[in-house]
This record gives sequence, C-alpha cells and structure tokens, in this order.
Amino acid sequence: MTATPTQRAELKEWAESGLAKKWREDAGLSPEQAALKLKVSVRSLYRWEADEATPDGYRFAAYYSFLKRVRPKDFEQAGTRT
Repeated sequence: MTATPTQRAELKEWAESGLAKKWREDAGLSPEQAALKLKVSVRSLYRWEADEATPDGYRFAAYYSFLKRVRPKDFEQAGTRT
C-alpha cells in the first residue's frame, strides 16, 4: 500500500487529536498488545500515537488499517471525519 496524501493527513489528524490512542484503548488493547499485533516496538507505537513519528511503508499500511478497524463504526457517518 502506497500511502496517499489523504491517508497521511488522516493519520496525522488522528494522532494530533488523540483519537488514535483513544480508539486503541476503547478496543481494549494495551500498548503492548497493539505493538505485538503491528509487529513494532511499544516505543514506536507511543511515538506514532503522540505524532512524534509517522510509520513508513508496510508499517504505515498496517497501522492505518489497524486504526480503521478499531475506530468506531459510525465515525465517518457521524460527520466527524477528519
């Protein structure tokens, strides 16, 4: 998956607003569990959630897909799409 500018902007918005972390927590996943699923270090996950770093390549695809799966189903439908 090659990240589009729109996808990169979405990921940045989700990190800046705290939604990425909130969605992970709401899904009942600890940072350790999420990092294990994504095959990254916990530090990397923390940095992504804090918008201190952005994953590249396959890690971007994995993280973006992960967030799309754990976010509330009505996120886009509620008109809160970022």
